[in-house]
Amino acid sequence: MTGMRDQAAIEWSLEKGFFDVGVVASYSGVGRNWEKKGGRVIARSREVLNTPLIASSKLSAVQVEKIRAALIALNSSEGGAAIMKQIGVIGGFKEASRVAFLDMLAWLGELEVAKQ
Repeated sequence: MTGMRDQAAIEWSLEKGFFDVGVVASYSGVGRNWEKKGGRVIARSREVLNTPLIASSKLSAVQVEKIRAALIALNSSEGGAAIMKQIGVIGGFKEASRVAFLDMLAWLGELEVAKQ
């Protein structure tokens, strides 16, 4: 197994025959366009947020909440939606419950155990 941080590098490696299988994020350009370009998808993970944005402990709870609200609200304006599209966040930021996020982590853990 080889880990890569760049989604495009995974796509390139598959296209050039270096790998037979790769894992990409569904929200990445590769993930969104792979099948459109004739690629095959073996499996899809659960549809949950998996990119938590974190904040320094120097920020107060009030500051964190204001940032969270501003990010979630970005997609509700034309200018904000354009920014989201530019950075590849399709549909804007959404807030997930802690339970959904912890459930996803448990599910990923089950996958790791099943692999062994």
